[in-house]
Amino acid sequence: PDSMKAALVATAIIGIIPIFVLVPLPYVCTVREGSKGQASLRILTSFAAGGLLGDSFLHLIPHSLDPHDHEGQGQVHDETCKTVDGDYTGNQECNLIQQENEHDHDDDDDDHGHDHHDDDHHHDNDHDDVHHHDHEHGHDDDHEHDHWRVQKVMYLILAGIVLFFIVERCSLVHDHSHSSDNAKISRGNSDGNSHKEEEKHRGSLVNILADCTHNLTDGLAIAASFSKSYQLGISTSIAVFIHEIPHEIGDYGILIMNGLTHWQAIGIQFVTALASMVGCIGGILMKEYHVEVDIASWALPITAGGFIYIAMVDVLADLIRENETSFLESCLQVSAMGAGVGMMTLVSILEE
Repeated sequence: PDSMKAALVATAIIGIIPIFVLVPLPYVCTVREGSKGQASLRILTSFAAGGLLGDSFLHLIPHSLDPHDHEGQGQVHDETCKTVDGDYTGNQECNLIQQENEHDHDDDDDDHGHDHHDDDHHHDNDHDDVHHHDHEHGHDDDHEHDHWRVQKVMYLILAGIVLFFIVERCSLVHDHSHSSDNAKISRGNSDGNSHKEEEKHRGSLVNILADCTHNLTDGLAIAASFSKSYQLGISTSIAVFIHEIPHEIGDYGILIMNGLTHWQAIGIQFVTALASMVGCIGGILMKEYHVEVDIASWALPITAGGFIYIAMVDVLADLIRENETSFLESCLQVSAMGAGVGMMTLVSILEE
C-alpha cells in the first residue's frame, strides 16, 4: 500500500539525513592528545552523555509507561471509551465522563423512584450499591494493572543495564584471550595501550548494540503510525527525526572517543541506521499478516537501560578519570551535558 511505501521512504530519510550532519565534524578526530582537539572531543562526549540520559528519562521511559502512546508502543488503537484486555484505549477524561454520567443517571432514577414509590426507592438504592461496588472493583483492577505495568518497565530497565554489562564482560573475556595470544608472539611495553584499546572496543560494541535497538523501535513506531493515517505517520516521523539528530551527534562523539576515525564512525552510524529499516519492514509485515506482537513495549525500556549504562559507565566514567582537565573545561563539560539534556527536553516538548 501507499502508506507503507511512505513509511519506508520516511524511515530512509530519517536514517540518512542526520549522517550528513556528521560529515563536517572531522576536527575533533584529527588530533588525539595534548591539543584543543582532545578538549573538544571531551566536550562532545559530555553532550553525548546528556543526550543519552535525556533520551532515556524524557523519551524512552515515559513512552514505555504510557500505554496509549502510539509512538512508544508501536501499536495504534482506536481512541474510544471501550476497553481492550483491561486497558482503556481512550483517554482518562472520557472514562471519567462516562462514570459521572452513569452516576448522575442513577441519582435521577433514585429521586424519581422516591417521589413515586418507596419500594422503587429501595430497589434503586440496592442498584446504586451494586453499581458503586462494581466501580470500586474496576478502579482497584485499573490501579493494580497500572502498578504492574510500572513494575514491568522498571524490571526491563534493570534488565537492559544487566544485559549491556554482560555484553561488555563477554567482550572483555574475548579481548583478554586475543591479547594473550598476541603476547606469546610479541612482548613489549604496550600493556597500558592495549588495555586502553580493549576498553575502547568494548565501549564501541555496547554503543552500537544500544543504537541498533533504539533505531529498531523507531522503525516499528513509524510503520505503526503510517498504518493508521498519513497525518499520524508524518507527525511521528518528524518527532523521530528531531530527536535523531542530537542522538547521532552524541553517538558519533562516543565512537570517536573510543578510537574510531571520522569515516569509520560515520560508516557505523550508517549501518546502525539500517536497523530502523529492519524495524519498519518488520512493522509492515506484522500489520500485513495481522501479528499483534508489541515488541516496542519491551525494547524501549531495555534500550533505556542500555543508554543509562553507556552514559554512566563508559562515557562519564572516562571523563571523570581524565586528570588533565582545567576548571574552565570542566564547566564546559557540565554545560555540554546540560545542553544534551536540554535538547532532549525540547524534543519531548515538540513531540507533545
